Amino acid sequence: MERFQTQAIDLPGVLGLANGAARLMGMRAIAKPARARCLDNLGESARQTPLVTHERQAAQARGLTSALVSVGGNLRAIGKKPDGSQWTGGVENPWNASEVYTTDSLFGAAINMSDMALVTSGDYQRYFVVDGKRYHHIIDPDTLWPAAYYNGVTVLCPDSGMADCLTTALFCMPLEEGQKLVESLDGVEAMWCTPDKQATTSSGWDSHLKK
Repeated sequence: MERFQTQAIDLPGVLGLANGAARLMGMRAIAKPARARCLDNLGESARQTPLVTHERQAAQARGLTSALVSVGGNLRAIGKKPDGSQWTGGVENPWNASEVYTTDSLFGAAINMSDMALVTSGDYQRYFVVDGKRYHHIIDPDTLWPAAYYNGVTVLCPDSGMADCLTTALFCMPLEEGQKLVESLDGVEAMWCTPDKQATTSSGWDSHLKK
């Protein structure tokens, strides 16, 4: 797990949250108390997605037609394996996660991938604990606190940038709203893992599972 440092953490008040949100939205904050910075670890997708896209483009420019690129929670399959079979990916179990991915930490069946991206956002790797409560890095813009709908959301689609943006957006949406959005998008599938340890998938998710 990549827990945030827990020394001297002081949770922000309403003013601190409002100013933190203002800075993230490109607005000028009216005050900048130090405590407002403790939840500002929001740049992961901004770093990972361009890297995965760049690696894919660079590989294809060199004539590479078969590869599997993994950066953090972003998995990108280029073409098929040299033997013609599809690449396979998986979703880490958000309730049994580990620092090293193993078959024991995977959730459900493996997923067939060819020219597809598999991206997960979750609350179980980057977080800190204060007074027994976990605070993760995905902030609900309505509450300005860590989103509490899910433990993990995974998106499968052809574009890694879109998948990365969607996982974060869906993580902050009620389930029915997120399902409606996913079903309206061509070539996009998703899985939602809720705090009651249940998983809900979009209508076409199962068609990508390895038989």
